[in-house]
Amino acid sequence: MPFGSIFSKFKEFSATTADDKIIKIKNNFITCVGFKIFGVPHIGLRLRARKIIKNSKKNIKSLLDAGCGTGVYSFYFTKKIKKIEAIDISKEKIGFLKKENIFKNIQFSVADLCKLPFKNNSFDQIICSDVLEHIKDDKKALLELRRVLKIGGILLLTIPFNSKKNKITYKKFNHERAGYDLDFFKRIARNNNLLIEKAEFYSYDLTNKISNFTYKYLNNKIILGIIFYPCYILSMIFDFLKIGKPNGLFVKLKKIN
Repeated sequence: MPFGSIFSKFKEFSATTADDKIIKIKNNFITCVGFKIFGVPHIGLRLRARKIIKNSKKNIKSLLDAGCGTGVYSFYFTKKIKKIEAIDISKEKIGFLKKENIFKNIQFSVADLCKLPFKNNSFDQIICSDVLEHIKDDKKALLELRRVLKIGGILLLTIPFNSKKNKITYKKFNHERAGYDLDFFKRIARNNNLLIEKAEFYSYDLTNKISNFTYKYLNNKIILGIIFYPCYILSMIFDFLKIGKPNGLFVKLKKIN
């Protein structure tokens, strides 16, 4: 099923964009069919999700969705993982997710990534997608994520790359910093018994232009339904060809001790 098709089962879909625009879709027959066919019609999210899903561990028993937002990763993994903890700093988001949640193996709660309410070595896998850039003390958050990760467990991160474009626009999206480079994670890994298993760039310039084009029609269901998949396919081709400069960074870290 398309990524995010689970939202066809909910009464409504609610999300906040990085620049604080609120998207609320009351589900009816048309929107339910749209979610079933297309999933979440957000190119940036789908590109990040491809990285995370492709690099996830097999036979995971416990998952932490750190900064869960809409909860889409938790919902995606619900049939594959026995225990999922999904946290976010936003009481409003967690309240909405608790109300809509139909799965017994997902627990939604309000929590701060700099002070996680979990014991050491609790999770086989942690997903933290486009969250660190919003946290003032990002190093403390990373150390907390490492603390609750089991030895041999993996931490999957997507973050903005410290690109020229992000240096110009990051304040618009309420980011604490423009982005990250790989050296930052090499230092974190070296000093904290973590191994970088994979690091790769994504969301190149032409991909961003395609994404921004589709975002203009997020509230126009008919036009978005027509243009989404052609634009999504183009965005994957442009990312594969690495046209322009990258604006996103994916990092897979393993706790080795």
